[in-house]
Amino acid sequence: MPVDGNSRLIYAAKQSGKGVPNTTPTEVFPLSADSALSPNRDIIQLPETDSSSQRSDSVVVGSSPGGGWTGWLRAKQFKMIAEGIMGSAAGTPTSTATPTKTLPYYTMFDVIPGVQTTQYNDCRFASLTVGSTAGQGTSYSVEVVALSAILNATEPVTPALPTDTKYSHSYLTVTVGGSAPGTHDAVSLTIARNVTRLRGDLGLASFDSHPGLFEVTGNFSRVYVNDDDYNKVHGGSAGATALTRTVFGESLSVLYFEDATHSVEFISSSIEYTEITEPVNIDGSPILEALVFNTRRQATWSNNMTIVTKSP
Repeated sequence: MPVDGNSRLIYAAKQSGKGVPNTTPTEVFPLSADSALSPNRDIIQLPETDSSSQRSDSVVVGSSPGGGWTGWLRAKQFKMIAEGIMGSAAGTPTSTATPTKTLPYYTMFDVIPGVQTTQYNDCRFASLTVGSTAGQGTSYSVEVVALSAILNATEPVTPALPTDTKYSHSYLTVTVGGSAPGTHDAVSLTIARNVTRLRGDLGLASFDSHPGLFEVTGNFSRVYVNDDDYNKVHGGSAGATALTRTVFGESLSVLYFEDATHSVEFISSSIEYTEITEPVNIDGSPILEALVFNTRRQATWSNNMTIVTKSP
């Protein structure tokens, strides 16, 4: 009997540490796109001379379990993702996630209900992207690095699928430099932990993973109303008349607000703009300027980026 293509789910539970799988998931993530985790066996050829003139056979030399998924942004579920990508989270029902050098491990299950379950141990979140466009939903996507995979694992039976609000762009307020101009037609924000896999000599499993540089990048699409942004990026201020060696920056809040007890907010004390583009629209449609930015280094790491999630 054919299997429905819209049934796949990702279950996840935080581990107490490396090498301690947790088979009791606390969150289940529905997918909004064709995405999933995979055992990812590493297959190569080892050619050598012979008399047959045939291609060498394939050889499995390791595995790179992991992958990623895409879903719709929800406040309750996002607490786990925020802690996973940042490293530390504190507080309830308001959870504040801040960056740390070490990242927690998770046990994850990639499930086609009633048909296929693969368990992934010692998973770490390697990257997170959140974004939305006017008139559309707010999506997130994550990349995950795992150390080992178990086929034909026991399918989780809990928790239940989420029923809380899926956010759209209409929930968004972007505040830059202390002002919320209401002109942000699209926003995208990416947090990358640059996780490296350390393979070791454990057969098809990996010894560990290690987070590298913490990077936050993003882009805006803003309704063009005047040349202030252009002058700030190139000249350092709205009234600039000359180019500057200073890279213009300002504070940032990207807030998806449902009500006083349900929201997700990304906060940086300073981002710096590296590009600005104002396209020519020969059809006469209004200009939407495109800005590219990254966060600035900070003496206090949490000022670089903090994620505040409110949900009971």
